[in-house]
Amino acid sequence: MHNAIDHVVYADQDIERMREAFEAVGLPSQYGGEHDNGVTHNYTIGFENGSYIELISKLDPDARSPWWDAQIDGDAGPAAWALFVDDIEAETERIADRGITVDGPTHYQRERPDGKLVEWDLTVVGDRELGTAVPFLVSDRTPRDRRVNISSEMADLPLEGVVEVVVGVPSIDEYVDRYRELFDCGAPTRVDTEDLDATLARFPETPATLAEQRGADGWLGERVEKFGPLPCAYLVGTDDLDAAAAHVNCGEPSAWGDTEVRWVDLSLPGRVGLVDRSTPW
Repeated sequence: MHNAIDHVVYADQDIERMREAFEAVGLPSQYGGEHDNGVTHNYTIGFENGSYIELISKLDPDARSPWWDAQIDGDAGPAAWALFVDDIEAETERIADRGITVDGPTHYQRERPDGKLVEWDLTVVGDRELGTAVPFLVSDRTPRDRRVNISSEMADLPLEGVVEVVVGVPSIDEYVDRYRELFDCGAPTRVDTEDLDATLARFPETPATLAEQRGADGWLGERVEKFGPLPCAYLVGTDDLDAAAAHVNCGEPSAWGDTEVRWVDLSLPGRVGLVDRSTPW
C-alpha cells in the first residue's frame, strides 16, 4: 500500500462557514468548483506534499448528496479520507485478494471555475460509506495540480501536508485486523490521550490511527454513535512546530506518542492538529 494521504474531507451544511473558520486560523482555501453529481461543491486547502483538505457542502441544502449526506446535514466536520495510489487497478486487486470488499475503480470528474476538467479514478474500500471506516483510493487521470493547487499563502507556511488521520471507532479490536490487512503492516502501538479522551492504536509506518472513547461517555463516543465509524481528527505535519504555530492559530504543545502536537483553534466540530515531524516517528 502506498501510504500517502490524497485528501481528507470536512463536511458542513454551510460551506462559507467552513471556509471562514479555516481562514480565521490561518489556513486559507481556494474554490474547487462543482462535482459532476450536480449536488456538491468544494473548497480545497492544498499542501506542499500534494495532500489537501476538502471542504464539502451541498449547492441545494434540500438535495440529497451521494457522498456523506448525513455528515453534511449533521455538520460532522471530519467525514472521510482517501489514499493516493499510482496503479489503482493493481491496488484494488491486492486489497480484494485480502478479502476486503472493494467497488471500482470508477471514473469521476468535475469542472473547475476556470472551465478546466478534472478527472480521476476512485475505488471504494470496505462495506461502509465511502472513506469513513477505512480510506478510499484515488488516482488522477488529469494532472494532479488541476485537482488541487497550493496558494502562495500556503506555499509560504512551514507545513508538509496531511500526514495522519485519526478514525473514531466503537471498538479498536473490531478494526485492527482489517487495518493490518489493508496497510500490510504490523500490530499497532496503543496509548491513551487526554487531548481526545480516547485510547489510540497507531499503526507503524502508516498514516492511520484508530481512536476509541475512554469511559462510558464523551464527545468521541457520541460522534461514533451518531455517524458510525469515521475520522475525528486530521494531523498536518511540520518540521518546525513553533514556526508553524506562528502562522496557524493553535494551542500549546502536548504529547502525541513519541512526538508533539498543537491543536488548531478551529471553531468547527472535530479536530485539526499540527504534528512535529522533525524527528522520525
